Amino acid sequence: MQHYVFDVNEGDSSDWDDEEFDCEGRVSIEHHARKLINEAGARQIARGSAALAATVIVYGENGSIIMSAHGWRNGDVRVRWRPI
Repeated sequence: MQHYVFDVNEGDSSDWDDEEFDCEGRVSIEHHARKLINEAGARQIARGSAALAATVIVYGENGSIIMSAHGWRNGDVRVRWRPI
């Protein structure tokens, strides 16, 4: 498994939170990014925030961006992979 950094912005502030996670491949990386977006949406609901999109940027072990995901708490998520 490789080590990745998931950088999360919940959409209602300028703050970014880093989370480090080990994944086996693209399916695992995308699954974890979607999970983080869903968790961000749940926190927005708890705070009473408007339905704002959350963003996850995933960095590989060398520090380069490998994927970004942008989604809303209704489950609509757009994923973009960097060409390898």
